[in-house]
Amino acid sequence: MDVFYNLGVSGTDVGDYRYLLLTEGLHYRPDLVLVLFYLGNDFASTATPRFTDPNYWYLYFVPHRIVSVGLEARRQGVGMSAVAAQGVEQWDLPYLKDPDLEPPTFSVEGYMDIERSWLRFFRKGGAGRRESETFAALEDIFDAARSRPGCRVAMVLAPAEFQVDDVHYREVLQFLRYDPAQLDLDEPGRRLAAFCRERDVPCLDLTPALREAHRSGRVYHLRDMHWNVRGNRAAAEAMAPFLVEVARR
Repeated sequence: MDVFYNLGVSGTDVGDYRYLLLTEGLHYRPDLVLVLFYLGNDFASTATPRFTDPNYWYLYFVPHRIVSVGLEARRQGVGMSAVAAQGVEQWDLPYLKDPDLEPPTFSVEGYMDIERSWLRFFRKGGAGRRESETFAALEDIFDAARSRPGCRVAMVLAPAEFQVDDVHYREVLQFLRYDPAQLDLDEPGRRLAAFCRERDVPCLDLTPALREAHRSGRVYHLRDMHWNVRGNRAAAEAMAPFLVEVARR
């Protein structure tokens, strides 16, 4: 395998992954299909694609995004254009070398609102209908990948920050006034790993690797759900031997 195609699209979930694989990915005749599942919100899957559906963008996502940017701009005391530009990739920044120099992406309130919406997937007992829809979409992905002769499929689980940083988790619980007895941060990963085992799909949970890396410093951007340089390095170092082993199967 010397060519890699990245079909990742920001803001998508498993329903969209299935759509992208069936309509785009299989045309590349892959030898391996790797699904990166974000435990924070990929259980928000729907039976049909959302972000790959133009109607969703026009009728819901665009106005919702405008309102969200406006609210976050008021919280930060800046213009909407400044908030909207935060997602623009920039590389000549000092915090890429030293994460401690990084300014926060969101206000405290804005980031807690995001994490509030994610914690529902960590309530004991599973994610209900959304979980069944997610598993159905994953089943379709596995079947579609294996329909191509010689193609393998594998899963990697990426944790949310509150699964990695215990101090941050306590801050979230205190801010949102959540009862930790109602939550199980490991349950979604366990259920996904069991789902993969039953279907003989290799699955790597990155939570232990990122927790270990966090001992040396923050692995997520400040008040942001994405990995910083340290987090990306830890994920890559954990994934490399896993993918080598999958390729040898």
